[in-house]
Amino acid sequence: AIIPTQEVEQWVGELNSKGLPNPVTLNIYPGPYGEYALYSDDGESRSSAPLGDTDRGEDGEAKGEYRKTVIKHSYINEKVREVSLNWVHNNFRPFENHIFVAILHDPSEQENNINNIHLAAKNLNYNDYNIRHIYGGSTEDMANQLWNSSDNAWYYNADIHTTFVKLFYPSDLDNLNKNQLSPADDYIIGQNAPAFNLYIQYK
Repeated sequence: AIIPTQEVEQWVGELNSKGLPNPVTLNIYPGPYGEYALYSDDGESRSSAPLGDTDRGEDGEAKGEYRKTVIKHSYINEKVREVSLNWVHNNFRPFENHIFVAILHDPSEQENNINNIHLAAKNLNYNDYNIRHIYGGSTEDMANQLWNSSDNAWYYNADIHTTFVKLFYPSDLDNLNKNQLSPADDYIIGQNAPAFNLYIQYK
């Protein structure tokens, strides 16, 4: 399963209205395969509705101003888990410039068995590399370091057996793939969509 969460707010956009970020955390549960479509928009106006034919009575204020991210999780083999973020529609820029991924492990996947977390970009002007590992100190210290990190990083929380990854959106994402897409198009363009692939590699 893949379940997105955010901090509780009294109204949609409360933290953003105060100049504070409220990033999404994607909670990735163990299992052979999972997929989830995350839609991001302003949460208020009708401009996020898909473009339609106003002559047929469809919303004239619709502008297709939303971001659709298709998240997938699978085990490539017993040594590698893959989490991919595929941006199949990019006509909205969220307040936050990053997202968190919480990878929940089964009992056999301990921190000392994680070799590295490799980030591979697809259809983006972005170099592949191993994400920086935060370790040492208390769980609270590592969590604070991750929250305040200015680059992609990860740490393992032994208390809840979960690896947390901070990912910054690629800078060129806003200039890609802004055309209106129907749900039927998602599968077709999925292979050509800009994407991040995370590879959790075990020893």
